[in-house]
Amino acid sequence: MSQDTLRGQRCVLPRPLVSVLVPCFNQGRYLMDALRSILCQTYSHHEILVIDDGSTDDTREVAARFDKVKYFYQENRGLASARNAGIRESKGDLLVFLDADDLLSPSALQIGVGELMAHPECAFVSGDHRRVAADLTPLFKFRARPIERDHYLAFLRGNYIGMHATVMYRRKPIEEAGGFNESLAACEDYDLYLRIARQNPVRCHDNVVADYRQHDSNMSRDPEFMLKWALAVHHHQYDYVKGHADRELAYAEGDKYLREYYGNQVFRQLRARFQMSPADFRSIHSLLLQYPILRVSKARMREKLGYLAGTLRRVVRRSTVWPPLGKVRFRAMRSQRPICPTGCNLPSITRWYSDHWIEKWQAHLHGRVLRVCAADLRADSIESLAPEEYDAVICPLQMQSVYDLDSAIEAMCRALKPSGVLVATLPGVTTAQGADENDFWRFTELSARRLLGQNFPEHSIHVQGFGNALAGIAGLHGVPADEFSECELQTPGAQHPVVIGVFARKE
Repeated sequence: MSQDTLRGQRCVLPRPLVSVLVPCFNQGRYLMDALRSILCQTYSHHEILVIDDGSTDDTREVAARFDKVKYFYQENRGLASARNAGIRESKGDLLVFLDADDLLSPSALQIGVGELMAHPECAFVSGDHRRVAADLTPLFKFRARPIERDHYLAFLRGNYIGMHATVMYRRKPIEEAGGFNESLAACEDYDLYLRIARQNPVRCHDNVVADYRQHDSNMSRDPEFMLKWALAVHHHQYDYVKGHADRELAYAEGDKYLREYYGNQVFRQLRARFQMSPADFRSIHSLLLQYPILRVSKARMREKLGYLAGTLRRVVRRSTVWPPLGKVRFRAMRSQRPICPTGCNLPSITRWYSDHWIEKWQAHLHGRVLRVCAADLRADSIESLAPEEYDAVICPLQMQSVYDLDSAIEAMCRALKPSGVLVATLPGVTTAQGADENDFWRFTELSARRLLGQNFPEHSIHVQGFGNALAGIAGLHGVPADEFSECELQTPGAQHPVVIGVFARKE
């Protein structure tokens, strides 16, 4: 999101170039559908590259029918090599890899760009997809597991991204990771997820952005083949796992999950055939050889020992005076001074609530956006805003810094274009660290609604209180948000709001 200052600087939201890379090996019969799905995207600033990995069908002729498609040919070297070739030939800052037999939803690129712009720290974002038949008849919707915290641990437990085309990457993290591993015959995307997520933040969202076509030649239809390469990718991570208890546990869970998931598919295929051929017996024999009973038993024993060790640590922690670094003993909240350590860089509870409220209205923040900071409010320079200049104004946790609130709200409303929106968060409880001579107000849901109602129509105002008694006490002590689970922070307490979120639209 672009942010204009109050001192005359103006900028518009950037439109990065998205490169859509389509590797193709003898999938010419599906390629036209894939290319048409890219050309009808609502986000138009993109380029399309088809990388022909030694096809012997009509792939070249299909690609030549589209003027906007760039075609590249190489001798057959595999999917990972074709994708790396596409990276070298492309120019976009953002990359999407679409297999030739799959399709993108019309708003896929727009959603991906919006997510990456809203989260500039993320190396890639991923979404959901639909499974469709060979004739594009919908089968079912695939919902990825919502991951809120350590995505690397989640990938160690299993590949929660069900389809590669749902991912939009930034170019730099892929290049720093060395691209796709060309020694892998399958699961090269899973390998790249692990390598990038180990070093960078990533994010998943719940928008459906692609269609995954199911047909007889899908690589994933061979569970024995997929098991072999999924385990190979998973085992490559062990050097980065050993010595870290949480990673070792996630690794053991992932090893067990992969073997059970693909093993169940092998047995389902065998049952469906009714008669077992010599090849079926060889598949069972191979599967049993790849299922190390001793290793799984050790992993389960390690889980039990880890649980006992965790219980012992909690008992010892209660009997000591000081908690581990970064953790707070909640008994210490009886202190009459804030307990947050000096210089703590972890996100505060008020900032956590404020970021979640602004993120909720992200879809309404487009065009020219103004972010108001405390210095601008205190200097009263907000009065100099030009009328009907902005599409949106954001004011996070700063309203208490201006004494004449009515005038400030009126000035921000005047600066909005018709149908422009104001998104702000107001403090109900703030940290007790330090006194601020410009800290004038605290708010409730009722006072916030009446404050905005003087300049915005009542039906366009949305007010929501965040927090509860626990969050309020912790906020006064300066305890970082990481000390609490999301469930604890999300539990509402109407009598104890910590942050008041407000949204209003100008007529």
